[in-house]
Amino acid sequence: MKKKTTWNGEYKDIPFEIQNFSLGDINGWTFYIYLREKQLDSDFFESIWLDGKPMEFAPRHISYDYYNSPIGNLDFHGGCTWYSKEGGYDGAQRVVKAGCDYQHYFDEAHRYNEILIEDDVRECIESLYAITTPKRWCTYCGDYFCPDGEEKLCPNCKNNKEAPKLKAEDIVIGDKPCENISMGKK
Repeated sequence: MKKKTTWNGEYKDIPFEIQNFSLGDINGWTFYIYLREKQLDSDFFESIWLDGKPMEFAPRHISYDYYNSPIGNLDFHGGCTWYSKEGGYDGAQRVVKAGCDYQHYFDEAHRYNEILIEDDVRECIESLYAITTPKRWCTYCGDYFCPDGEEKLCPNCKNNKEAPKLKAEDIVIGDKPCENISMGKK
């Protein structure tokens, strides 16, 4: 049996996940960010929704050339080491899950904790904002919009008090409900 602890959060409207796990004698750490199609400019999202290629040595496994995409320019610890497509089936929202681990950079002996990893997550998300501006999720109607500041309501909802209010559990990332993802900012 293996042990894994997971923290979920959101920074600048981008969901993330931090994991701590045991791998033999190694205390392993990873983090992932979730890039939602509806939240990003369509051209940018298409540039990160990559075509897979069967791996030569393991044809049943698919490889993605994420290093030669905008994902490769994000500030992951030691570079991106994980890319997967979440959702996109039967009309579900397409989401790219990209992340890194702390075992490829020869820093296994370094002591990390969720606070240090969260700092790295924030740097990674800041690097995303340096190349594109994600849209914000309207906490009232659930649509994505381009904010002019810190507002949490889209222009339609600011003017329409009758719009339905959504909760975090109404959101789905890939095929998983987001009840564990905070909707506030840190």
